[in-house]
Amino acid sequence: MSHSFQKADTLIRRSYQDHCTSRSCPECTSHHLIPSQRQAGIFPGDQPGSFLAPLPFRGDFLLKVDFHVHTNLSLDGVNRPREMVKYAKIAGLDAIAITDHNHLFPWREALRLSREFGIIVIPGIEGGHIALEKHWIGLGIRNNPVWATISETIRRIQKESGIAVAPHPYTRLGYENYEKVGFRVVESLNGTEPGASKRVPHIDGISEVAGSDAHTARMLGFCWTVVDACDSMEDILDAVLKGLCKPMGVRIPVSRCLHHYGAYVTHRVIGGPLCLLKPALRARDQANGDEGG
Repeated sequence: MSHSFQKADTLIRRSYQDHCTSRSCPECTSHHLIPSQRQAGIFPGDQPGSFLAPLPFRGDFLLKVDFHVHTNLSLDGVNRPREMVKYAKIAGLDAIAITDHNHLFPWREALRLSREFGIIVIPGIEGGHIALEKHWIGLGIRNNPVWATISETIRRIQKESGIAVAPHPYTRLGYENYEKVGFRVVESLNGTEPGASKRVPHIDGISEVAGSDAHTARMLGFCWTVVDACDSMEDILDAVLKGLCKPMGVRIPVSRCLHHYGAYVTHRVIGGPLCLLKPALRARDQANGDEGG
């Protein structure tokens, strides 16, 4: 692990080390669940009308799931998939969906990371041009469903028993008419787009989830979806379609969002070209060494 990621690891552990013993995180003021409370459906800091309101669930085991996470497989992501999964575990999440821009996360890699860290990794994709088109999310699918129309794309996702999510609606890159085009799930809490979250109406038959939209590891753990499901990807997705879920948490602090831009410049803008140069420099040094010998 590089020095920069070791530093990030220490910072994240310091942020989340009290999640199972404290009623709230001193850094972000969001409330986190003590395991015994999570299993019993008891949530500290319940307030009527907030994302921490009491949940009308079946009473089975409740999972904390982030349905919108990016890695360095996205053009604007920073951390590698393994690092994001590792830090999601540290943040107290039970499952995450890796939804990189126009890149479907491989099932085999998702299973491998799930076994390594003991956290469910849901393969997904966020489709649509990163800056010019409206976005959609496909979860639990094996094939890239992109098609000419959004309605056909959603149909292909559903045909694979996956779920299509309308992320950050009511923004330039989101669908305001998500119900009409066929979405059955909407991201009513996005960690980086609080304005979009406030405008989402409650519609019967449309499930609501939360996604951090994290592009670095330090953006994880501020918002999530509580899902009344067993410990498997299939049961999580089925529970979401049945509406047995609720968005929870708060928006990601501005400081963490700004950290993303700094990390992006350091690791992708500056570090990327340097990584490409390293093999050439090693080959040059080796050639010079051979000549000297």
